[in-house]
Amino acid sequence: MTTHVPASAIPDADQIRRRRISIAAMPDIWDVAACGLEISGLETHMARLRMGTEGVRANGGSAESEAATYLVREPSYVPYLSTAVLRYESSDNRCREVLDLVCSPEAHAAILSSPIMATAPVVAAIVRQAFWGGPATRAGRGVATLIEILPAKGNEVDRTLREYRDHNAETAQDAAHMAVRNFIGAFAAWEFIRSDGQISELCGSVLCLAMFFDHHGTSDAYIAAASEALACLDGPAATQALRELVTMLAVIGHRNEVTRASARIADLAAFLDASGEPVAPQEFLWARSWDAGMTPYSPLGHGYGRAPASYRRTRRLHCHGKNARRAARTRWPLPLQ
Repeated sequence: MTTHVPASAIPDADQIRRRRISIAAMPDIWDVAACGLEISGLETHMARLRMGTEGVRANGGSAESEAATYLVREPSYVPYLSTAVLRYESSDNRCREVLDLVCSPEAHAAILSSPIMATAPVVAAIVRQAFWGGPATRAGRGVATLIEILPAKGNEVDRTLREYRDHNAETAQDAAHMAVRNFIGAFAAWEFIRSDGQISELCGSVLCLAMFFDHHGTSDAYIAAASEALACLDGPAATQALRELVTMLAVIGHRNEVTRASARIADLAAFLDASGEPVAPQEFLWARSWDAGMTPYSPLGHGYGRAPASYRRTRRLHCHGKNARRAARTRWPLPLQ
């Protein structure tokens, strides 16, 4: 399984200026094609990606046209109470396929030539110039001081894992998987507070894969944290989110590479002058919506619709959304005792 995107070089300023989108023509962030993020050559692979478990899902019908997220299998994991996360081999394989697609040459070519990757180096150059361009600025000196005195990122990991071992986790590996899932699952459970807490927590668990590029380490921890969610959730909104997770992760991975490459820009002022107008708030927020993962996050958490009959015949189900049947019992993530 591939675990990194190819190193990216900064396009020349003329290419950046041509690719950037004007404020007047800012596309809808929900339209992948309009945002220039369609990945040619992966259509078959992307179509094969879907949530749920074979034999426990709807068969056609109106479900394919509904923006809905369904709970089709009861999760066994209870945040902060279980001793380990449950994994499914089929879900683990789908997670690995997601990461392989993210790191594919097709994704590299599509994302690097997108308008978002034209905005990213300009933003990085603006930040570098503001903090470190020319004589050291007051802000730059302050950041340098903070870098020296603040604890390194990740220094809390050992303490966190010890806490999990002291409470519930059976092994250190279980503790790592649980910490990742609880951390991201809590965001969704606490934000989408009018829904079944099980579904919200699972929605967050899907996005554990999004930590792959932001927090370096073994990919298995993120796969384990997301595994059960891919088996327990289904529905068009959930499947759309899984497919757009590929695009979003490719954007994050390449933005990281482009940001690192911006350190090699010799003349920041000349680069910014040649790259077009300064990045306006609208352009920044549009690019950031994909870079921050809001595009798959929102469909998962705001899935609306009534569970199709083929779901309801299988088992008692919860549907997340305004037409949802309210769960009789909600499992919210609980603080460590």
